[in-house]
Amino acid sequence: RAGSGLLAMALLQRCRGRASARVCRAFATAQEGNANKTMPTWEEVDMYRPRPPTLEGYVRPKNAPQVSDLTREQLHTFMKGRPDRLTKEGRIFLTGLGTTIFCISTFSFTVFKMRPDDFEWIEEEREKARAAKERMDKRLAEQEKQLAAEGKK
Repeated sequence: RAGSGLLAMALLQRCRGRASARVCRAFATAQEGNANKTMPTWEEVDMYRPRPPTLEGYVRPKNAPQVSDLTREQLHTFMKGRPDRLTKEGRIFLTGLGTTIFCISTFSFTVFKMRPDDFEWIEEEREKARAAKERMDKRLAEQEKQLAAEGKK
């Protein structure tokens, strides 16, 4: 094919920043050499895999100060304010922990305050319940007698 060399060069230029040189060359030669040959799947996937940025070619500015030479105020100015004492996750965790401790302590205090001082009142309530049951049994017995007396007539 006539334009395959140009196509290979264009593809090589296009993938230069994203893939390793070996993969780019393999892709370019695969495009240039045999149009029928395809590259292995792993190479094609690897070519399009996102890469982290690198410091290759980075040149430190000439007038840039060393970090160790900066004062604390200058660093805070550069970082746009003082860093937080706690991270957001730390604050969320401590808020949840505080809420949980508050709920547990409130529950414990309620149980402590509501516990009975003595259990005499329980016996008194049982006696009241027995007396009420006896009264109800008496009334039921009287009603049954009345119904039986009316039924005989």
